[in-house]
Amino acid sequence: MRPRRIIALSIAFAASSVLASAQTAQSLTEIESKYNQIEAAMTAENKAWRKKLDSCKSKAEKEKLYKAYPDAAKYHPQLTALMKSNPKDPGSAKAAIWVLTGSETPEQAHDSIEILKKYHINSKALDDSIAILWFTRKPEVKGLLNDYILKRKDSAQVTKAKYSLARILMQEKSTDEAIKLFQAVEQEGKNLYEFKNSSRTLAETATAYIYEAKFLQIGKKAPDIVGTDVNGKKLKLSDFAGKVIMLDFFGFW
Repeated sequence: MRPRRIIALSIAFAASSVLASAQTAQSLTEIESKYNQIEAAMTAENKAWRKKLDSCKSKAEKEKLYKAYPDAAKYHPQLTALMKSNPKDPGSAKAAIWVLTGSETPEQAHDSIEILKKYHINSKALDDSIAILWFTRKPEVKGLLNDYILKRKDSAQVTKAKYSLARILMQEKSTDEAIKLFQAVEQEGKNLYEFKNSSRTLAETATAYIYEAKFLQIGKKAPDIVGTDVNGKKLKLSDFAGKVIMLDFFGFW
């Protein structure tokens, strides 16, 4: 399975592509232009890596290539300098989000969060990324999300931030707080999506997480799963009450 860093970078660059496509015809600032150059360099590396992956003839080749996935962290010093050179600039917001989503240290995350909180709460760049900030798995992001929820006037965007905050709280096992936020998203997110091509609305996803929080936590009684065995015989989990059971779930993504 790919390391979490690879998946996180994939999401970060998906968000970055959305930002790039949303760029207006207005003149770019110097910082935005420099940001775009860095993004173009990383995009080229990703395309070259993907081309190599597609040409792999064996699983072993693919596993070896996964370890050589382009490392966006090498651009962090440039991006950090960029976002600090003029924190109010629109390009600074984009650089800060990239650093935040890919940072490996609390210090890196702190600097980008403070810039986003102070100067870019109402920015398009933060709007486009707010629903996926849960994926950073950084406790520090909660402060940014709470500020966004309090200060942002767009109700749809606030709902996305609630969803992201609820996901972080779930990761931290703050179940009761997470459920309250998911219940709000369940009511408010009927026409909203985490990603552009998501198959479920935020409301539907929130419903699933509420069920997970209430019934699928460690120490809870397992739901009575019903199915058939390899011979086609019907069975249910409760048939094996009192016995040690191993459930094997798998999927493709």
